[in-house]
Amino acid sequence: MDFAFDLLQLNSERLEGVPLEERKARLRTLLGQPQTSSLLHYADHVIGQGDQLFEQARALGLEGIVSKRRDRPYRAGLGQDWVKAKCLRYQTLMIGGFTDQAGSTGTLDALLVGGYDAGGRLIYCGRVGTGFSHAVASDLRARLHQLERRTPPFVPPPAGAPLTG
Repeated sequence: MDFAFDLLQLNSERLEGVPLEERKARLRTLLGQPQTSSLLHYADHVIGQGDQLFEQARALGLEGIVSKRRDRPYRAGLGQDWVKAKCLRYQTLMIGGFTDQAGSTGTLDALLVGGYDAGGRLIYCGRVGTGFSHAVASDLRARLHQLERRTPPFVPPPAGAPLTG
């Protein structure tokens, strides 16, 4: 089952400049009352109960919730009109290595992270590589260069791409 939560165009009418509440009202009218067999359902908004909705989303194992200003037009990208609150499960991980960008020796591609097991061994958990600007990746690579070692600290070492530890 899929849910529709916003309407940006109806037939040839563009609705980006219309406030969210009006767009949602038009969406509700368009979709009508869902039937059991409906493939698409209207996702209603909740006003003034964000904390409760967030806890419910977390309990259901959902990714998170999006809070939008109901009096604002649609704006693509990041801004002040909406906030995404993620229901994250997190774990403390240590940087145990990194990879360089292909063809580069001075720009970081990804951090290799791990966590300790019950025996005190650092176990490889994965790579973190999204969101680094070129400047941040270069700066971080320079800092990590001072801490480099010849062998990876992970037991066992991760398979695949060559890494620097």
